[in-house]
Amino acid sequence: MDRQEDNIEVSMKVPCAIELPGTYPWVKSIRDIIFGICIAVVLSVWSFSFQVSEDIIEECKTACDTDETFMAEVTSTKCTCAGMDKQQKPGQ
Repeated sequence: MDRQEDNIEVSMKVPCAIELPGTYPWVKSIRDIIFGICIAVVLSVWSFSFQVSEDIIEECKTACDTDETFMAEVTSTKCTCAGMDKQQKPGQ
């Protein structure tokens, strides 16, 4: 005798399952494009942070221009003066 319970199929599938983003092939492309744009923006901002304006150079030159010192190096964060006699100054 066939019992009616033998014909029942049990399934663990959820009818409204949300698909993971990785299952769509275009999601990886969009992710890579966004990642590339972010890296480009970060590198651009970082590279422009090292530029020194003409005003900063002139301020450093004025501060270091004495009989014993001259401007040796200027960066976006510091001004370095070096000591030397006025006759031995570079550029004169």
